[in-house]
Amino acid sequence: MVTGSEHRLIGVPLSAGDPWAWRPPATSWMQSLGDRISSWQPASSLQLQTGSLADHFSASAGRGEPWVLHPCVSVLALAGPFADELHRDFQLATWIAANGCAKPGWVTLQQPVRMWSPAGGFLVQPGIHDLCDLGQEITRDPPPVAITVDAWCLSAGFAAHQDTWAAAPPASRDESELLQRTLITFLTSLDGLRQAMPRCHAWTASVVRVAVPLRPRPHKVRSGSVNDLPGLIYLDLLDELQILEALVHEAAHLHLFNAEKSGPLVDPRHTATYKSPLRKDPRPLRGILLAYHALIYIAALYLDALHYGVGDPRRAANELRSAQALLQQAQETLLSQPQAFTPAGGEFLASCLDLARYSGQ
Repeated sequence: MVTGSEHRLIGVPLSAGDPWAWRPPATSWMQSLGDRISSWQPASSLQLQTGSLADHFSASAGRGEPWVLHPCVSVLALAGPFADELHRDFQLATWIAANGCAKPGWVTLQQPVRMWSPAGGFLVQPGIHDLCDLGQEITRDPPPVAITVDAWCLSAGFAAHQDTWAAAPPASRDESELLQRTLITFLTSLDGLRQAMPRCHAWTASVVRVAVPLRPRPHKVRSGSVNDLPGLIYLDLLDELQILEALVHEAAHLHLFNAEKSGPLVDPRHTATYKSPLRKDPRPLRGILLAYHALIYIAALYLDALHYGVGDPRRAANELRSAQALLQQAQETLLSQPQAFTPAGGEFLASCLDLARYSGQ
């Protein structure tokens, strides 16, 4: 943890906001999902009795239990059409059973279904299955790290990007070995973050639950998240600092999406576009706010990486300077349009301005 005296050593004002302590509430998102469970109509072939499952999910959402915000709830969060609705229904039922539903009932499978778990996944054969047993299978083996890798996109039930390994599985031994190497790089990078920068790690893992690795492409570094799907990001897995930057970048987006579930931060009637610090094409003001919020955390990551000796210091210093310059650019754009923010957006921006001071803005 960075103390006040340590702040002086790295040039951060003592009054600067603490980005790793600020997490916009997800209350509205929880409530929305809790409401949607009442209209859930799973595939008839599963023969699910949804009463206990729905009651437990709704009550858990009302209490704000973190497990509710997870890509396993994609059938509630995202409307179709999807190629395999049955898989998403099955995954939701088993996820609820794994998280404390006392009497989840039974599920019938007419065909084999591969079920996701934090430790990987396994094939469930046709037949009638006790959801209690399946829930216990999900929780039997704890995951090695707080953010689970899902190379086969089982948790959400669909490929979140065209370049996932699920969309195009390894076609050779070399590709299988490449996937294994990238997964090891992710696991070691995340564990290194946990040990060296535990507050950054906790902030990231509080909103990112599942990471989907992408097939590497020459000269491309990509990451992304889905506005209406909690807990899931996709990213390239190239090296430690790239992975950590992608994690905090997409975690920042997911935290902002949580804030938006209470209402828009930028007035939807404001349709002007602006130069983006992170993209070549002009973006609406909401896009600038997304970039600004992410850059706050990218800059904070590299500042802390320098302080705690994570990654190559020369590269971290260069990335910090770049992030600070882009952050300043985005900040100037946002401050030039105060009338475009809703009251909630104005409060969000004010918090961001305070947080940006952490890395010298």
